[in-house]
Amino acid sequence: MSDLEPTEGRIPVGFPARRQAEPRRHGPRSGSGRSAARIAILALLLPLLLLEPHSAPAAAASGSCYLIGAPVQTALGITDLSDVDPATNESTIGSIGGVNLNSAALQPSTGTLFVARSGNELATVDTGTAAPNTVGSFGSQPGPLGARNFNNVVALGFDPTDGSLFGVQREPGTPDLLFQVDPATGGSIPDAFGPGAGYVEIISDMSAQTDFYGVVVDPGGQMWAMGNDGISQWKLHSIDKATGDALDVLNSSEAIDLSFDSAGNLWGLSSGGNLFEVNGAEPARPVDDLIPYSAVACVLSTNQAPVFDTDLPDRADTEGTLISLAAGASDPDFDALLYSADGLPPGLSIDPDSGHISGTISFAAAVGSPYSTVITVTDDGTPNLSATDTFTWAVADANGPPVLDPVGDVSGDEGTLIGFTATGSDPDSPADGMTFSLSGEPAGAVI
Repeated sequence: MSDLEPTEGRIPVGFPARRQAEPRRHGPRSGSGRSAARIAILALLLPLLLLEPHSAPAAAASGSCYLIGAPVQTALGITDLSDVDPATNESTIGSIGGVNLNSAALQPSTGTLFVARSGNELATVDTGTAAPNTVGSFGSQPGPLGARNFNNVVALGFDPTDGSLFGVQREPGTPDLLFQVDPATGGSIPDAFGPGAGYVEIISDMSAQTDFYGVVVDPGGQMWAMGNDGISQWKLHSIDKATGDALDVLNSSEAIDLSFDSAGNLWGLSSGGNLFEVNGAEPARPVDDLIPYSAVACVLSTNQAPVFDTDLPDRADTEGTLISLAAGASDPDFDALLYSADGLPPGLSIDPDSGHISGTISFAAAVGSPYSTVITVTDDGTPNLSATDTFTWAVADANGPPVLDPVGDVSGDEGTLIGFTATGSDPDSPADGMTFSLSGEPAGAVI
């Protein structure tokens, strides 16, 4: 487990008075426009920034995370966060090939896995086969230090509040650079931080912390990254997305990448396979199939709508037909499903658990034909999502046999006057006329 401060490793809501920022050993930054006053203001705001996402205890770990490592060639794997046993908690999906992948991030809106490939281009990786696909080169942008090529990108992270994608360019011996990426083209975005500013420097209040790994953004919009002094000191930082100003929050063990899971737990991964919860007390999950590791991206549980197994076509039946029709669906998230139907011909119903439509079409159904039938299936995910299947159901007229109301046994002595009324109904609409007849009656009986 990581050597976290304070105890239990939780990101503190209120922590002891902070030390003064150390003098920057890397010298002044021309055109940065930042001041010690801004750092001081951010220091005062930090407890408030931490309060919303981390004031309550983190939920128990669950779900899964994609892992990238290179035991021989770069490979993609997946781990089950609920399993702490390294013998069972990880499986390899496939080899990505002999390419260098430094970071990974799942796009919240699509679930697409994006990676920084060979340091200079954006790529996607198929999470079913591990096949990579190049999106495009990061390119270069002007900024406070002049034009910079983004050819050593070591971190990627999506902002779930607006879908923007951030990257971190490694600048050996000087502060790393924060820039934005267009997920559709892979190119860096010009003027992302203001006119002529295609990047900003990530400046820590701990001047030795110049290398940053695993940039992530929490659901409240706060950016985090793991800082390193280039030697052995690892510190979690909060980062201002607009300026790159960074404040160290707590000490940590090595984490070459970070990722939030669906419950809001922040996980760090070391190159040696230590997967640990940064902001909670969950035990570490050792993983060992893909050492040395380079990236982790936890799956966010965004609910997906159910999908009908088949698109039911328009149909035509006759009154009195016995119906057995499957209208089942499946759910990508394996949620429980509930079925309902509007516009079924009279005499039919749908099973709310299976979607099976059954019954006998009423002999009064033709008068209302055709029917616009809508089958709806709804999952129990959050939020509830539904799918509908609409088709036309025509019903042709058929003559239904009349129904005689039950007549009980009748008895009497010879010569006794017996009288009773036989009644019946016709199921058709409009009802047909009926005539009654009598057979097997005693002598003298008429109807």
